Amino acid sequence: MLILIVISSIFFILTALSFTNNLDTEMVIYISKKRTQSLNAIMSFVSFLGSIYFVAPASVLSMFVVSDSLFKYLIPFSTMLTWIFNFFLKLSISRKRPSYSIISKASGFSFPSGHSMVGSFFFLIIAYYMYSKYATLLYFIPSSILSFLIAFSRIYLGVHYPSDVLAGLGFGTLCLYLAILLT
Repeated sequence: MLILIVISSIFFILTALSFTNNLDTEMVIYISKKRTQSLNAIMSFVSFLGSIYFVAPASVLSMFVVSDSLFKYLIPFSTMLTWIFNFFLKLSISRKRPSYSIISKASGFSFPSGHSMVGSFFFLIIAYYMYSKYATLLYFIPSSILSFLIAFSRIYLGVHYPSDVLAGLGFGTLCLYLAILLT
């Protein structure tokens, strides 16, 4: 487990230090040309699932739904710590957002994607809770798919580069590993 944490950390720190601006920009432009009205609505909703407006209330709600006393507090507390970690990463790296956004609400810095990082963490820790309760890995499938969809939606909406969301997914997974160490 510790080896996975170290390897993940090194990979995503290297990603943070070596942006691939040309490839990132080309991918954002390519995806922006594929937008449709119906996909815009779908991707906006998927993106919402990784936002603080969804994740914060859902993590607080988990305190009332989760029966295990450890997870009852671990889920909201570690989700909040993941948001704080994301905030300080964004400040320390200070990467500007792409200029291809179709939503005007995106503000702050771009790297790493907060929606990808916190959304993936939240849905994966819920899957881990379900795994600890029912001993089946099946819960990780929908959580992983949703995490990737949230990440892709941020690129589609033009508010993040691909490297932003990949780092967000990686750091979200790293935070999950750290939370698992507490259980």
